Amino acid sequence: MPVRQKYMRFCGLHIIGVLAVASFTNTVVAGIGVLGISWEPVELGWDLYANVSQDTIVLNADLGDVNIDLLPDGINTGLFSTNGDIVKGSFVALGDEIIVFARPLTINPSGTGSLVDASWYALSGAIPEFDPETGYRVWLGRFLVEPGASLGGASGGPNSDTQSRVYIGWVDDNGIGVGVFDIPFSNVCANVFLVDESAPPSGDGLNWASAFNNLQEALQAATACGTSGAQIWVAEGIYTPTQPNGDRTISFNLADGVAVYGGFPLGGSAFDERDPATYITILSGDLNADDDSVGDNSENSWHVLRATNIVDGQNTFLDGFVISAGNANGVVNPLDNDAGGMLIQSSSLTVANCIFTNNVAESGGAIGQFAASNTNFINCLFISNHALDYAGAINCTVSVLSLVNCCVSANDAPQADGVLIRGTSSIANIVNSILWGNGGNFQDDQIMLLGGAGPANLSVNYTCVQGWTGEYGGVGNIGADPLFADPNLNDFHLLAGSPAIDAADNTALPIEVVVDLDSNPRYLDDPCTVDSGNGTAPIVDMGVYEFQFTCPWDLDCNNSVGTSDLLELFAQWGTAGSADFDESGAVGTADLLILFANWGACP
Repeated sequence: MPVRQKYMRFCGLHIIGVLAVASFTNTVVAGIGVLGISWEPVELGWDLYANVSQDTIVLNADLGDVNIDLLPDGINTGLFSTNGDIVKGSFVALGDEIIVFARPLTINPSGTGSLVDASWYALSGAIPEFDPETGYRVWLGRFLVEPGASLGGASGGPNSDTQSRVYIGWVDDNGIGVGVFDIPFSNVCANVFLVDESAPPSGDGLNWASAFNNLQEALQAATACGTSGAQIWVAEGIYTPTQPNGDRTISFNLADGVAVYGGFPLGGSAFDERDPATYITILSGDLNADDDSVGDNSENSWHVLRATNIVDGQNTFLDGFVISAGNANGVVNPLDNDAGGMLIQSSSLTVANCIFTNNVAESGGAIGQFAASNTNFINCLFISNHALDYAGAINCTVSVLSLVNCCVSANDAPQADGVLIRGTSSIANIVNSILWGNGGNFQDDQIMLLGGAGPANLSVNYTCVQGWTGEYGGVGNIGADPLFADPNLNDFHLLAGSPAIDAADNTALPIEVVVDLDSNPRYLDDPCTVDSGNGTAPIVDMGVYEFQFTCPWDLDCNNSVGTSDLLELFAQWGTAGSADFDESGAVGTADLLILFANWGACP
């Protein structure tokens, strides 16, 4: 393993070596006067850079940037007196090393208060190993300060709170502190912010033990950081945009370039252990939690979610949530009565593995997409949304809409119960999806074109559309009943024999999508269905749920295991046929015993 060079760069000046010391006297660094700054780096764990600007210091390591806003006084040249007062300048990194870049000295604040705990420590829990692929951010050290502590009389010092704060300081060759950055710990930017409704208040969101207990804090922190590629992980539970009887105009505002993932268990887990189908994470507009008990949605949020001016569509995701109970009946602004579930304006993003249900609006019960927005919906279910005028589920106006392996069903409105495409510049691409049971039995109930939009604005392929006439062209489309398990109970899984099984387009589903909305595997072959889709077998199914073939012993596909299956097994004896249940390479006695063990009706 090569030895990595240890060095620190301060505004273009390099300090190389573990014990190197450099001093700058009466130097102006990026417009800020600094007296006698000295660095004494101790065993740096990786290349570290520091760049100072007028109002921001950026700590940049191999694992990414940490942007920290300074208090108004920036660097305080007269912060400490000559009696040796100094704050130790160290921080904890994601890895197994403590990085110290100021000489550890005794802390003797000359102010009226005193430090409760001047020791630096890692955040609670084990320090994660640095992962260069995910690019986790540096964590800074912290200590607690008693109310009234002034730390040498700094005007920007923590003199009125008990919050943890971060100090990054320097000392001169005589151990005299001459400069310090002082910022609240909550302002530290992270690559991943964590949210858990069961967490205690006042968390910093940097690990599961100190997670934020509401999503708004994480979104606000991510927005303040402005770090593209950051993530928010949310544990199961019900999250509302604001408190009971709160301001109905408040929504969850997605942050530009930030991916928000639901489906983690209470207490948290690793990312690959998330399961949105098991750990249900709900974003609800029902502020008083009384929609089910008393049927009152008058206090519900106008829009549960908003996406406004999102330009980094490559990194902005919403994944693994149930979005419900928005009630867009506002009258202040033109769009206050659109999009109960999610209002999208001038934005590009991807929404995956989400369920939009029981949202209400004047138009666009679940989704309202406006102002040249571009939204990709993948593996999303839109059910039981309602509009008073048009577009029970989705209103796409002067925007670009993509539905891939989605299901739109049981939504209603006087016009366009399902999806509305409006405006000559709107474009909709619908593939591998099912639009069925929205309002009436006609095609226009499922998809409607208005406002100058025509067939040229719509691309439909490998999709099941109730009342399908073929006028919109495309390939692989069907109008046959998809055979939902029980739509009256909101069960939109496919029954055996559904024409939507093995009938979609493998090339249309992004390669990274390997599970369905139940977190079950995609691309499962149903041996009882003739492939009618596109691609190399196994062929993906239409809709959000992949049909899980659960009766491989039913060799004649009559939904039960019986005599004809036994005869087929004997016909395959000694071969690697479909009756090789134990996958030994040849049908034999073990397979016969398995068939007898499953005799009777299929589960």
